[in-house]
Amino acid sequence: MNEVGHHVRHRFVEALFKLTSESNTVFSIESILNESLLDEEEVMSVLNTLGSEASRIGNYWKLTVPRLFAALELDPSCIGNLIDSIDWREFEGLVAFILGRWGYRTMNNVRLRLGGQLMEIDVVGIKGDRVVLVEAKRWRRNAMKGVVEAHLRKAEAMRNDWMKVARKLGLPLSEARIYPVVVSWKREEGSFALPVVDITSLNGLASALDSTPDALPSLRASMNSLDL
Repeated sequence: MNEVGHHVRHRFVEALFKLTSESNTVFSIESILNESLLDEEEVMSVLNTLGSEASRIGNYWKLTVPRLFAALELDPSCIGNLIDSIDWREFEGLVAFILGRWGYRTMNNVRLRLGGQLMEIDVVGIKGDRVVLVEAKRWRRNAMKGVVEAHLRKAEAMRNDWMKVARKLGLPLSEARIYPVVVSWKREEGSFALPVVDITSLNGLASALDSTPDALPSLRASMNSLDL
């Protein structure tokens, strides 16, 4: 990507987030032109880059993917500047959308009472016997080590009471492999007991789950026995 192309994409994304919301991603060319100060040729070049991810409706355009996903496609470097424009629901929706593109059936904000405690999983992705548990951290108020430890405890509780979990979630799985993952807004440094990836690296993690699932930390759950 050349410098001019990057500049155009960046200005387009900034304008897009000022003109749209999570639930309304319709915009006009005129509004993008006025907000971004790009010319029409530059704006149309960005829309052509999006291809089927944006469709024309009369004098308006509508994104056919979440606007955060479009931002990742156009200019990943701008993601850190958008954090004040979104809430946690939109971030979790992006995580679920990306997993869905990899063939996962997803559920958001799953609540379970296990071991006498109520716990919530931000995003659950199911693909075959693979169950991915995502803790989505739009921002970090606590040390990541504590976030990881708490998330791992949730995964272990689900593993230990798999029959109840499978029935509660409607999963036809007598056995499953549980992958606890933390997806953060920004890259986290350090060594953790489970994968901690920033949102721009989630595609890479999904690819690794497909190609080398044994290389990633997991918990084996079974209705008949419990084993790591």
